[in-house]
Amino acid sequence: METLKRLAASWEISQDNLSSMIRSMRNVQSYEQYIIEELNMPKRPNDFLLLIRIALVNGVLEDSEMDILKRMGRLMRFSEESVATMVMRERKEIMKMGQVVKVFMQNQSRE
Repeated sequence: METLKRLAASWEISQDNLSSMIRSMRNVQSYEQYIIEELNMPKRPNDFLLLIRIALVNGVLEDSEMDILKRMGRLMRFSEESVATMVMRERKEIMKMGQVVKVFMQNQSRE
């Protein structure tokens, strides 16, 4: 949650607005439907790369985060292979800047 708060602050989203967004998401039954119908999710690669960067910002990529990225990728019409390639490329870019990104997938950890 602290990472989300820092990210919101860097985008100049107030804590009140962030809290409001979180409250509105609690009642969503289908996130895929919400994203398609309510948010009218754009389908551009740069938009998806932003989602990947958000998932990697804390230095850890877990199964649950990768599952969300795969679902979001499907919504944006990316194959699983494309999603995996984009995640790996962004991870390498972050690691070039000296930040470690650990990957925890299927009960295994990789650095």
